[in-house]
Amino acid sequence: MNTHLITIACILSWCTVDAFAQGASDTLTLHLDEVVISAKETAPRERTPAAISTLTSRELDRDGVRSLKQLASRVPNLYMPDYGSKLNSPVYIRGIGSRTGSPAVGLYVDGVPYFDATSFDFHLLDIASVEIARGPQGTMYGRNTMAGIIHVTTRSPLRDTGASASLLGGNHRHVSASASGAYRLHPRAALSVAGNYTHRDGYVRDRHDGELSGTRDDLSARARLQLLHRATTRSDLHLAAERSRQQGYPYGKITEGKINPPEQDEQGSYARDMFVAGYTLAAGPFRAVTGYQYFKDKQAVDQDFSPDPFFFATQVQGQRAVSQELIARVDRHDNYRQVSGIFAFAQWLDKTVNVFTRPTGARTVSLHQHFTRGIAAYHQSTLDNLPLPGLSLSAGLRVDHEVARQTSRVDTVVAAPVTLRFLELLPKISLGYSRGGQTLYLSIAKGYKTGGFNATFSNDDERVFRPETSWNYEAGYKLHLPPRASLAVALFHIDWHGQQITQIITLPNGTSGSLVRNAGRSFSRGVEVSLDISPVERLDIDLDIGYTDARFKDYLYNTTTGERYDGNRVPRVPDATLSAGITYTLPPRLPEIQLGARYTGTGRIFWQEDNLERQPPYSLLDASASLRLHRVTFSLRAANILDARYAVYRFDIAQLRASYAQAGRPFTVDAGITIDF
Repeated sequence: MNTHLITIACILSWCTVDAFAQGASDTLTLHLDEVVISAKETAPRERTPAAISTLTSRELDRDGVRSLKQLASRVPNLYMPDYGSKLNSPVYIRGIGSRTGSPAVGLYVDGVPYFDATSFDFHLLDIASVEIARGPQGTMYGRNTMAGIIHVTTRSPLRDTGASASLLGGNHRHVSASASGAYRLHPRAALSVAGNYTHRDGYVRDRHDGELSGTRDDLSARARLQLLHRATTRSDLHLAAERSRQQGYPYGKITEGKINPPEQDEQGSYARDMFVAGYTLAAGPFRAVTGYQYFKDKQAVDQDFSPDPFFFATQVQGQRAVSQELIARVDRHDNYRQVSGIFAFAQWLDKTVNVFTRPTGARTVSLHQHFTRGIAAYHQSTLDNLPLPGLSLSAGLRVDHEVARQTSRVDTVVAAPVTLRFLELLPKISLGYSRGGQTLYLSIAKGYKTGGFNATFSNDDERVFRPETSWNYEAGYKLHLPPRASLAVALFHIDWHGQQITQIITLPNGTSGSLVRNAGRSFSRGVEVSLDISPVERLDIDLDIGYTDARFKDYLYNTTTGERYDGNRVPRVPDATLSAGITYTLPPRLPEIQLGARYTGTGRIFWQEDNLERQPPYSLLDASASLRLHRVTFSLRAANILDARYAVYRFDIAQLRASYAQAGRPFTVDAGITIDF
């Protein structure tokens, strides 16, 4: 029934948007720009009352960024650790995030939402820009965006025509081959296609069988078709697919503070197939965005991570999700702007877990089926130049309603179906003053992340967890002096209720599992500074600094023992991030030569709520050089030049009285060639 309703809504939206376009008022301005967060905002980014960082395709290529995980610490207070497999893709902004389940940071690609963090780690292929907005985006991006939103935009074939091919190779048998092309099919139609294959060996060998652990093979493709139907109407079709395979999990036992190579009696693996489709129809001030997402994955893992045959588990997931959004955006010339919209979605997630107990030959099978549907309506109005020139007041509200249902079976025991219903109001208000390239702003916004179900639980009380909410108070200053300099400073305080914490528990069968519980109350406060400056021609310098103090205010960890962690830091997020980059292009000559270097620093990370173990601050130094001769570009990049040693993930297995961790990437170097046609 729900599938039919959403399909009907999609058809009606296309018809309605086209009908409205023909009767749209001439006083309305059509916005066809590709600015991402501004897809719903109507003010330029430098005057938007929010902390926003944008990385262009040129910056991404220069730094060799091919995954969102490589942006960790590159953006103030953004952290996305690279560990395990693509199944593990937690994102944290300002100390807020989620290690498992639904993310607290929203991800959109060309306006289409990605619902599960399992799909967040993909190859950035044919990308125009990546934009990160920090803080709750509750008014217009309400669902599970209490920490912020990441929006990826691919290249427009109507604007960027041409073709290119590249080949990259490096140590650890790193090979990457890409090809892309954008072609005009008609003066009003254009098509782009792109593909990539990447292989990289694991960085460490397993002591048990001598095989490399963490070897990956990825194959991805993307296509985009744009049509201009008439002066104010266009349509946009996006297709993306990826096939990922990984062998082994490089988790090593910690002895005397050292991370040893992995030693597992059975090598694990991870496989994921993903497909995403999006269709956008824009007509005058109206826009309809339809999305579809599918992925299926399989994880196989030695659950005790030891050379002894204890526990081995497999998990198979399958997800389908559809979404529909209708947007009306008005920018009149009487100091009034507004955005209104309706968003609806449905998500199906099936999960099957097999746990094998090797000594006894026993097997436990768990099946979980999740269905979630939701609908939201939102509106934001902005009054400009009232009562002073440059003074603006924005106020918005989103009404969010969701229904989630889970059915579970463990072996032959069928648990009673559970249904959860959520209704939330998400207000936001901001005050800004812009004059002479400078902007001051204040904002208050409510953040929200729905509750949900645990796939592993030992009793009915642990089966569900409640929503978490936050109030975000932010003050900021922006200075924009094109083309030489820009500066952004933001101060924030977040009051956080019902924080969802992922804990490792021991299940009745003796295996370990992850469980989400709610803390009572927490807070996060800090500062962010971004500076881009070109002191002289051909020299670019950027500096991004973030500091976050995220702590529990009221957290009863264990109801039986009364153990509390009030005042402790929120685990698994750094208390500081730092990125400093410099790029110099030699004076015009043939060939064109560009040199660059980047320093990134990551602050302390506490691994558990008790704050007993932590990763000390660490720093990474990268460098790059490129030489362009006519249509051919040669590049050389080195990462972690000083070969810093650090951990990106750590966990304990209580029944084995052992701790395990994964080391960060060692020194890597790549050389490549790109040919433009």
